[in-house]
Amino acid sequence: MLIDKTQNMKTKFIITSIFTIFISYFGLLSFQTSEGKITDDYQDTILFENNQIKFQTKFVEYKEPNRSVIKNYVIYTVTNKTNKKLEIKFSKEAFYNGKCVSCGSLESQFTITLNKNEIKTGDCSDIKDRALKVFHSFKTNESSSVLTDLRLTNIIISKQ
Repeated sequence: MLIDKTQNMKTKFIITSIFTIFISYFGLLSFQTSEGKITDDYQDTILFENNQIKFQTKFVEYKEPNRSVIKNYVIYTVTNKTNKKLEIKFSKEAFYNGKCVSCGSLESQFTITLNKNEIKTGDCSDIKDRALKVFHSFKTNESSSVLTDLRLTNIIISKQ
């Protein structure tokens, strides 16, 4: 009888241990890969809004023509909510793997002009237009860098 009880306790201990290891492993695996997961964190997110303008984001996947490279971008849509032409100056702070790579950089400062009630959206295929898009990550494994935070700063709106 004592052997059966001991055997039963050992079996419970082994099953509990295996279950704990299983949960810990998959929980840890999920934690380790969560930063690199493609998520909808930037899908229809309003980064900035006032009575004149609205900056919204969406997450898009872009396959470069004639290449097997697939990139993920955060695209801005900027809405002029007024009946006046506006000039908008702003800075983008992009953090990759927790480190800001554009903070304080002149390359992160942009100016766009919007006509009255105009809505302007970034375009992944336009390599010259960097104002309304931010690289998020590669879908293919070219790099382990992943956009972990995105901020708009120094926003100045002037009427034209």
